[in-house]
Amino acid sequence: MWDSPKGPRGDEELSEKLENDHDNVMLLCDPCHREIDKENPEKYSADDLRAMKREHEEWAQVVLSAGRNSRSHVLQFSATIGTNTTAIPIDECTRAMMPTKTPASATPIEIKVRGAHLADGDPDYWTLEVRNLRRQMEVHQIKHPIEIGEIRHLSVFGLSPMPLLVEFGRLLSDISAVSVFQLHREP
Repeated sequence: MWDSPKGPRGDEELSEKLENDHDNVMLLCDPCHREIDKENPEKYSADDLRAMKREHEEWAQVVLSAGRNSRSHVLQFSATIGTNTTAIPIDECTRAMMPTKTPASATPIEIKVRGAHLADGDPDYWTLEVRNLRRQMEVHQIKHPIEIGEIRHLSVFGLSPMPLLVEFGRLLSDISAVSVFQLHREP
């Protein structure tokens, strides 16, 4: 907060003393850094920033103290609906899981069924897409990491035509460590 003597909250004596003190460090993303130190520095006093830092550290402590059992791997399933490709953003998945579960990894397991060049009205479409889904499930080998304990829990987010969601559910049905989340859309 007092890193540079010439900075927004700089001090000729304190800046040098506190420049490497971890209590004085606040890591920010680029947009927040611009807001706080360049665009509106008068809006954020050192006391305000300390309070923000303390609140964030308390939040992080609560989330991280939940322990290993709260960790869940995000599994995103998506398929084309009509002419639209679908996906649920990872940040929405994370928000939906918390506070009972926390992401076990920053990278979700993604199963995407996008290979068919047929319209969903074509008689071969569903047979081909179900086969494609089963192949994707085999490629990702979801059951094996659960059986050996590499994955302890899955948080499943699916967005696709209903017949594929039904097959996806059937393929996951014998995995007990799963929470399924449904996307709710308001009209």
